[in-house]
Amino acid sequence: MSSIILAEKLRRPEISGLARVRLEAPLRNRAAGGLSLVVGPPGSGKSTLLARVAASAGVPTAWYRITADDGAEESVVGYLARALRTSLGIDIVGTDMSSLLESLDMAIPFTGLLVLDDLHEIAGTAAERALERLVELRPPGLHILLGSRRPPAFNIPRLRVSGSLHEVGSDDLRFRYWEVEELFESVYQEPLSPESAAALTRRTEGWAAGLQLFHLATAGRSTVERKQAVADLGGRSKLIR
Repeated sequence: MSSIILAEKLRRPEISGLARVRLEAPLRNRAAGGLSLVVGPPGSGKSTLLARVAASAGVPTAWYRITADDGAEESVVGYLARALRTSLGIDIVGTDMSSLLESLDMAIPFTGLLVLDDLHEIAGTAAERALERLVELRPPGLHILLGSRRPPAFNIPRLRVSGSLHEVGSDDLRFRYWEVEELFESVYQEPLSPESAAALTRRTEGWAAGLQLFHLATAGRSTVERKQAVADLGGRSKLIR
């Protein structure tokens, strides 16, 4: 295993965007030892949601953004060990998942949140299988929050039946029209009328990246011009392209 650990992978992103209580509160209030899974396509706001929950969790929080070169069990365990030691003060002995789980058991009792973002990057690898063991055998007190573009190859039905799994899907991540209205007023500080916000929500299907792109394309324009830009959004629209 390479001894190089890239600190950037363990740095939680700065919180940004709109606070969405309907999504954040259930994730933040999960019971100790719970498991949460956020699955959605690129640009749907997964990482933003995870970062906001992590920033307001109220418990020690470890963050790990997985990349494609973390496919070996030793690699993912190395990053987990550093994250858990830095954020939760838990020393991990060994380089495999069995050793990590044993170290966690020896540290009981403790309460903490472990956020694993971009889980899809290691789909089908030994690292994903090792993380499934962590999910299944995690000690009480450790809440795991996963973000991915697709469901992991875990035994999801069994996790659902256990009652410990909370899921947020792509439809949940879509912005509602009232959230779009609040986003442009309080975050972008370029308000839209309720009618324009509703129309923009329909045209972008509430896709977070689409809303951001519309904002960037119309920043600095007058209210009338932005209203017209919303009305012009169609299949042949320059903005849509």
